[in-house]
Parts: sequence; C-alpha cells; structure tokens
Amino acid sequence: MTTLQKTAYVVVTVITAYIILNLVIILLPTTAQTQILSVLALVLVVGYALGSVGWATYTTNDRPEACKVSAKDIGSVKRELRQRGVAVDLRVADVFEEPGIA
Repeated sequence: MTTLQKTAYVVVTVITAYIILNLVIILLPTTAQTQILSVLALVLVVGYALGSVGWATYTTNDRPEACKVSAKDIGSVKRELRQRGVAVDLRVADVFEEPGIA
C-alpha cells in the first residue's frame, strides 16, 4: 500500500465518521457529539497541515533549485552558529555520551 493510498484511506475514514456523526445516524448525547465533532475538526485541520508539509518535503528532490537553496540556507545557518560558538557538526553519539565513559 503506497503512502497516497494510506492517506486516502485515513481521509475517507475520517470523513465517513464525520458524516455518520453529523447526520445523527448513530445517536449520541449532544455533548458527546459536539465534543467528538470538535476533536474531529481539529484532527482534520492538523492532518491537512502535516500532509501539506510532508508532501512538500517529499517532493523537494523533484526540484533541484529548491534543494540548492535549502543547502545554501543550512550552510549559512551553520556558519552563523559557529561564529556564535555553537558546535554544529557533532555526531548524535557525541551529544548523548556521558562524560568519563569511553
């Protein structure tokens, strides 16, 4: 199953749940229905936002000029941090290594 199929499956499931609850096909108390619809709306908005960011990140390699601009920006940020005395080229193991342990 591709990522697009998984995303479509989740979106269809959420929309179906919203329609079922909104049309009162399943009877719920009013407060529970209001809370569920509020949470569902929040999940949809957050999902759309994350999906947009994820898709832009996924397709960055399709645009070489965007990759070059991103690499240039990262390089300039690293230079600026080095000028301020921040070590930016550490390995993850170096950061989390406890002092005195070889």
